[in-house]
Amino acid sequence: ATAQLARLQLGYATIRAPFGGVVGAKLAFPGAVVKTNDTDLAVINRVRPLYVSFAVPERHLPALRAAMARSHGLGAEITLPGVADQRFAGQVRFIDNAVDSATGTIQMKATLANDQELLSPGQFVNVSLTLDVLRDAVVVPVEAVQQGPHGPFVFVVKPDQGVALRPVRVDDHQQGLAIVAQGLAAGETVVTDGQLRLTPKSRVKIKTDAGSAAQAGRKRE
Repeated sequence: ATAQLARLQLGYATIRAPFGGVVGAKLAFPGAVVKTNDTDLAVINRVRPLYVSFAVPERHLPALRAAMARSHGLGAEITLPGVADQRFAGQVRFIDNAVDSATGTIQMKATLANDQELLSPGQFVNVSLTLDVLRDAVVVPVEAVQQGPHGPFVFVVKPDQGVALRPVRVDDHQQGLAIVAQGLAAGETVVTDGQLRLTPKSRVKIKTDAGSAAQAGRKRE
């Protein structure tokens, strides 16, 4: 009975975490006064897996719900700012039930295995979601698209080196490219620089550098 009582008292002096993780700096030192359920001794953060919280603008909500229903799950790609060659695969596990009226965004969470513990809790990351794949879409650099009183337009270079103002309908922007849904065909050349000096009767000279002009092409995935 004495040995059992000693084991019981020793059990009170042993603290076990309910989950595995990494212990941070100790918050209580020998000689300090502590109180049950009131004094923090240390903070344990779970690192495998990690839960990534992020917000998505509400305008993407219909496409987001359609993508989740279509694939019975939505993958997420996590990258570190400034580190393009290191990517981590995650899975979206949670979407909030209401849009934040103050920010116009909806909160989401994704899980990340983090088996090698390369990421830490609280770290800032970039999250990318693939909601749809547009095949044979006509894309141009975003610099080519201008805004006018009647909506977006581009300057198209004609075979005689003249330019024509062409209204277009842009569906979305992605990684510096504008997806043109209407008004432009693949293979046409558009102006990406110096649009303020152009008029419908202007003539241009195409330079060889990439920053002066670009061809509208088809993006295949």
